[in-house]
Amino acid sequence: MGMQTQVTEARLVNSRAGLTQRRLLVAAWVMAALLAALVVALLVQGARLAELERSVQQSTQSGGFSGSDASTSMQLDQVCRLLGAVAQKDGVPLAAVFDGETMSTCEAAAGKGASAVRAAG
Repeated sequence: MGMQTQVTEARLVNSRAGLTQRRLLVAAWVMAALLAALVVALLVQGARLAELERSVQQSTQSGGFSGSDASTSMQLDQVCRLLGAVAQKDGVPLAAVFDGETMSTCEAAAGKGASAVRAAG
């Protein structure tokens, strides 16, 4: 009976080792999927920021918005304020976000957003 007990214990150990290996494999796949999702999210956000930057540069190069585009101008102003607030919260200087050569209306609005975050503490 001692031999049979040892065989049964060996099977249990092998079974537990196999189960542990499967769990580790599943965990590795889950981690890989999460990492891939994070990379995709970062790429999407980077593309959105690049598009916003292009839009801001085009609006400042064309001399801003005309009077008929007042609501678009207000929306852009709000986006620029938000950009400044987010940059301030993340500790990113506005000079790193903008070219720093000419003070655009967007950069001024971003400065107001950053100031509001600093004032809020």
